[in-house]
Amino acid sequence: MVKSRSGKRACAVAALVVLAAGLSVHAADPIGPPAPTRLDAGQVRVLVDRFTTEYGIPQHAAAIARVIRMESRGFAAVRSKNGRYVGMCQFMPHTFAINVAAMKKAGLLPDDQAFSPLNPEHAVQVMVWMWSQGLHRQWGPARRMKIDPVRPIDLTLKTPTP
Repeated sequence: MVKSRSGKRACAVAALVVLAAGLSVHAADPIGPPAPTRLDAGQVRVLVDRFTTEYGIPQHAAAIARVIRMESRGFAAVRSKNGRYVGMCQFMPHTFAINVAAMKKAGLLPDDQAFSPLNPEHAVQVMVWMWSQGLHRQWGPARRMKIDPVRPIDLTLKTPTP
C-alpha cells in the first residue's frame, strides 16, 4: 500500500495514463491469447476488407474503417465515457450478443465459439455483418457521414415573367 502523498499521486497519474490511452485495467481473458491492445489503421483496414468482401459489401470498406477510427482510434479494449459502449467498434454488450446470436442462427458463426466485443476480429466481423444488414445507423459517425451535402441557397431575386 502506498502511504506517501507523492506515491499516491504517482499511482493516480499512472492510472489516468492507462485509461487515457484506452487500455484496459482488467486482467486478460485466460482463454486464448490476449487480443492486441491497439490496431493501427492498416490492421483495421485488413480486417474490414476481409469481412466486407465476405459479406458482399466491399464498396463500404472505407466508410466502415473510418467509423472504427472515429469510435475507438483502433483501441481494442476501450470503453466509452458513460461505460455503455465497449470495444473497438463501440458495441453495447446486449446489441453485440443479439447480433452474434443472429449470425450463429444464420450459420455464419460456429455455435461452440464464444465471441467478445473486446476481440478486434469479432467486433469487426459483427459490425460488417450489421452494416450489410442495413444496421449501419447504430453508429453515430455513420449517421453523420450520411448527411446530405449542403446545397447552396440561391439568393438572386427572380423577377416574375409577364
